[in-house]
Amino acid sequence: MNSPMNKKHVLVIGDIMLDKYHYGSSSRRSPEADVPVLDLNETRSGAGGAANVALCLAHLDLNVSLIGIIGKDHNGTELKNLLQNNSNFIDINLIEDPDRPTTTKTRIISDQKHLLRIDKENKNEITETQQSIILDHLIEGHKSDTYQAVILQDYDKGIFSESLIEKILNFCQKRGVKTLIDPKHKNFFSYQSPTLFKPNLNELGVALNKNLNTHSVEDITKELSKLKAKIQASFYLITMSSNGILLHHEGKTLYQKAHQIQNPDVCGAGDAVLAAASKALIDNLSIEQMLKLCNRAGYLSCLEVGVHPEALKKMTKKTPSLYEDIKIKYV
Repeated sequence: MNSPMNKKHVLVIGDIMLDKYHYGSSSRRSPEADVPVLDLNETRSGAGGAANVALCLAHLDLNVSLIGIIGKDHNGTELKNLLQNNSNFIDINLIEDPDRPTTTKTRIISDQKHLLRIDKENKNEITETQQSIILDHLIEGHKSDTYQAVILQDYDKGIFSESLIEKILNFCQKRGVKTLIDPKHKNFFSYQSPTLFKPNLNELGVALNKNLNTHSVEDITKELSKLKAKIQASFYLITMSSNGILLHHEGKTLYQKAHQIQNPDVCGAGDAVLAAASKALIDNLSIEQMLKLCNRAGYLSCLEVGVHPEALKKMTKKTPSLYEDIKIKYV
């Protein structure tokens, strides 16, 4: 493995969260209410959201820094410990806010099927002081160890304002740092001229006020012209769950079907795809290679229930791609 100083460095800024999983089996109904009873077998926790993107990057053998907000609570401490136990990180900057809880998603899973998800969060926008701290971390971090790319992972949990987005992108663009965006609904059109813009099909449809789930690949490609006029990115990467993935760059649109999985779990798949796209951009891969890498990352992420960034370790092995037999379609 390369020494940390020889690796390429990516900064992830975004909404981080703690993912909790309660696994068990359910074969009976509660006598108290018409709901299933879970016989609990296992409980585990993982780092989710922007933290999962960072972990995916670390498992792709990149140096990673992370900036995010946590609460001053037990879940925040657990999340911090999970991240600090990963030796691939150079720098973890978790800003503690005593007035908000650590964003936590608790999933109840019975026999590999999700029964329920419980969310604990505060979606209010972070303070101007906290936004300034984030900018300071970005500026100082870039001075000490130049970033090849900065990822903005937006889950509408409050870390991004229009002003902060603009300042981050301006800083990166002036210094030639690649920027990759995973948008949500609130700030969708606030991300101007990034290197790569990666909405999923549902997010794109909401932004364009259209139900794109029934559209053909050719029709979705036509809709990209509206997005390009507003965002002006260099790359557009559209994830379409089990229907595959679409990549557009400089007038060329590529599509590849997804590798079919029985009962896939899509938790964290978008994070894995974004990490793979970062790796491809930094390594100057062709758009065909980028598409295959992203598709494989999504596949590996969906094989197990829950978020498993360590699955991307398989991406660094010199083995034939699972997607060599799935043809790329030029739309």
